[in-house]
Amino acid sequence: MPIARTVHQLWKTADVPARFTALRESWRRRNPEWEIRLWTDADLETLVAARFPELLAIYRGYEHPICRADLGRYLVLETFGGVYADLDCECLAPFDRLVEDAEFLIGLEPETHQRDPVVAKSGLAHLVCPTLIASAASHPFWRHVRESIIGAVSLEGPLNQTGPFMLTRALASYGGAAPVSLLESGLFYPFDKALCWDGSVFDLVVWEKASRGAYAAHYWDGGWFRDPTPLDGLPWTHAGRISPGAEPPTAYPADPTTLAISCLIVAGDGLTLAVESYRRQTHPNRELVIAAAAGAPDPLAGIEGVARDDIRVVRAETTDSVTLWATAVKAAGGALLCRWNAGELQDPRRLEIQLTALTQTGAQASLLARRVHWRPDAGRVAIGPGPADLGSLMCQPRFWPADVGDETTALRALAAGPRLSLIDLPRLSLCVWPAGEAAFETFWSAAPSRFEGARGRAVIEELGKRLPVALAEPPAPPAPRKPSRAGEILVLTPIKDGRAALPRYLELVSRLETAGAPLSIAFMEGDSRDGSYEALIDALPSLKGRFDRIEAYRRHDGLELQGPRRAPAVQRVRRAAIARARNRLLAEALGAAEWVLWLDVDLIDFPSDLVQRLRAFGKDIITPHCILPGGASFDLNTFIFSGAGDDPVDRVDGLFQPPRGKGRLYLDSVADQDLVRVDSVGGTALLVRGDLHRLGLAFPEESHGGYIETEGLAMMAREVGIACWAAPKVIITHTGGAGGPL
Repeated sequence: MPIARTVHQLWKTADVPARFTALRESWRRRNPEWEIRLWTDADLETLVAARFPELLAIYRGYEHPICRADLGRYLVLETFGGVYADLDCECLAPFDRLVEDAEFLIGLEPETHQRDPVVAKSGLAHLVCPTLIASAASHPFWRHVRESIIGAVSLEGPLNQTGPFMLTRALASYGGAAPVSLLESGLFYPFDKALCWDGSVFDLVVWEKASRGAYAAHYWDGGWFRDPTPLDGLPWTHAGRISPGAEPPTAYPADPTTLAISCLIVAGDGLTLAVESYRRQTHPNRELVIAAAAGAPDPLAGIEGVARDDIRVVRAETTDSVTLWATAVKAAGGALLCRWNAGELQDPRRLEIQLTALTQTGAQASLLARRVHWRPDAGRVAIGPGPADLGSLMCQPRFWPADVGDETTALRALAAGPRLSLIDLPRLSLCVWPAGEAAFETFWSAAPSRFEGARGRAVIEELGKRLPVALAEPPAPPAPRKPSRAGEILVLTPIKDGRAALPRYLELVSRLETAGAPLSIAFMEGDSRDGSYEALIDALPSLKGRFDRIEAYRRHDGLELQGPRRAPAVQRVRRAAIARARNRLLAEALGAAEWVLWLDVDLIDFPSDLVQRLRAFGKDIITPHCILPGGASFDLNTFIFSGAGDDPVDRVDGLFQPPRGKGRLYLDSVADQDLVRVDSVGGTALLVRGDLHRLGLAFPEESHGGYIETEGLAMMAREVGIACWAAPKVIITHTGGAGGPL
């Protein structure tokens, strides 16, 4: 029996922590035709009760939750088949070839784990690992495992009751005819626990060498018994050394976030990369000072989303490099200066880590000992041999070199003057070389660590967990846009900072039923700081075969809210930006769609027949009842006036913003009705007949009689005799988060 093309994963609830996002997306990216299915604790208990009631008491009686997770994964694979992968497992290669003609695959743990005293005490010569298993449904080994689990209930601890000790013993005693293939550890477990727990795996050279030939990698998160492993590509601690210099140590403030850092840059090619890297930095107290020659074009022209008070352009009278840098230094207001080169991508924590190195050592200057260099057009990646270069300099203003272009003299002065901290974490900074740059070949020849072809791409994808490497890659030729077809249902979703919500959203939207009508989907991303766009682009191949058209657009608005996102004072600006995102998406993607289904990316549950149930009411504009996980109404933009309308005293900044419930009823007050006419609609889920949008019904970007965005659309529709409706018994569930356009 073949292994189903489904990846099963477990978590307590549907809200999977963001630190697992990049690893989850690796399964989608490398197996685009596969289904990715998440099982919650509630899902597992339902499965046990329905399919294996004889195990329900054992399942509920476990002292340790990990035992329920272990048993749950075995029962899922026995029932449905497919691949089970822990959330801290990364897919490194497509699984189609691996599972072809196989019935059951399980991997050995690394041999180094046998040295663990607990493992040695078990007497087992080797261990099989339950974190990654591929199995056909109803494989007879699982019946044997169930019998083994019943027999192990009284044993001590999860390892013996349901974990690798139990599974290893079960495999040794299995005598069934159906084969179980035991894979060498390097295919699923190229990194052992020590390599992950001490941070060595985050050395790119170590990572690349160990992962060669592997189909997957497990990072041994161990969250059920120890502090979690860093999963975002950086270790908790960082190797470095101190060069004492002539200066005594500096006493820095106890709270490093109070220190302002001025990032300095001279305008040039690749400024987009530098600006995007700056925007993603975790250190909050910072500014970016861009020096450009007087009379030169605005260096920020064409870079979207940079209307920020902390990004400034200063002008110098000449194009001389020394003068430009000196102009930037003079304009800087920070207690520390940091070089921020064009044409480079910096890790989001670069400022934070270099600042930590300064404050913990009392150093006045910091450099990265090595950096990563990439020439995208050649597919080559190299890690410099050192010594450190000035491209990573952070220092107190008095130690900024007078001529940063004179590398040798400047480095000599830094070595002799200030107390200098050198950090050996190359992945903090990625230098992107232009196409055809001959000087790269000289650097490449001298570099001790070089990767090209498939391994170069693997290293860049590893860095891409944290860096927007897609911005630096050569643009692909534009694909011809597929026209929409008659009867099409088009799902439209604006996104901002929705990366964590995206995997669950894609699971849900891929299950939508349309009774045979073509189903298409389009996204508009803007102003995200969490890598939403890159995650979206990586995930799109997984949608092929399910959607007729798949389109993704990006447009930054440059919005910076001056206050909490729910504060009345920011609603006009905030919702105007949402309206712009919706209207831009409409303009790009609408085509000939018969119906448009607006969906919020932060939805965590909705019925697969959502479209059919809403269309069955025969209304042009209709919304379901959006609730929070606890059951309360979430989308308060869908309401019914309880009187003549809103009170003018509740108009704030041109918009009606009454206190909750004043003059308005929400869908929880009419939850027993199948269909109700409403005065306003929200956009968490909204079905609109496509012809209405084509006739000009859009989302007002300014106040329309006191209403804006989806509320404004409802008021505009009413003015031309089109009613808006809601179906209170059609339930969808929202996280309550903010992964939509704002």
